[in-house]
Formats: sequence, C-alpha cells, structure tokens
Amino acid sequence: LHTSAREHARFCHLALHRGTWAGKELVPASYYDFAWQGQKIKPDYGAQWWVHPRHPAAPKDLVQTAGAPNNHGYLVPSLDLVFVRLGDGTKYPKDWEHELVNKVIAAVLP
Repeated sequence: LHTSAREHARFCHLALHRGTWAGKELVPASYYDFAWQGQKIKPDYGAQWWVHPRHPAAPKDLVQTAGAPNNHGYLVPSLDLVFVRLGDGTKYPKDWEHELVNKVIAAVLP
C-alpha cells in the first residue's frame, strides 16, 4: 500500500479518534483496545501497531505504524497529536527515530 503523507496522516487521524470519522464509526473502537496492546512474545508490538515501550521517553499512549520504505505514522491520543514521516527506504542512523519522536513531542508540550 503506497500512501502520501496526507493519506497516512488521515489513517492515523482515524485511529486517533478510535475509528470514528465525521460522526460515523468506520472501525469498531474495540479494535484499538486489542491492536494497541503489546503481546507477551513482543511487548512493543500489538496488532499491526508498535506500542510502548517502542519509544520509552515518549508518552505511554504513543502508537506507531511502520512500513516500507520507512513510512511511519505516529499518534499520541493524550496530546491529540498525529505526525508522519515518509522515508525513501534509506536506513537512518541509530536512535534517529527516537530523536525525531522526542523533538516533535517536546515542540507541542507546554
């Protein structure tokens, strides 16, 4: 699935609102209860979503999509925040993604 930054952000916005768009439920809210819980075998991965502690310094409710070629979406319900990063497939340096997440969150906190 190839998306633009806007399309990816809209997907994350739908998730931020737990499946409701313009007052209509498109995805059952209960899906997110399931998908945003880490698994015993991999605590930082739910059902197609990366969850805490993927980014340990971020708010615990941050969840993330991660796809090819490093196209990632992030949402933090407690901050009403969605942001995306579209990559070109190039590997980024170690800790680069954690730094990005921390900088974006720091920019929106009072």
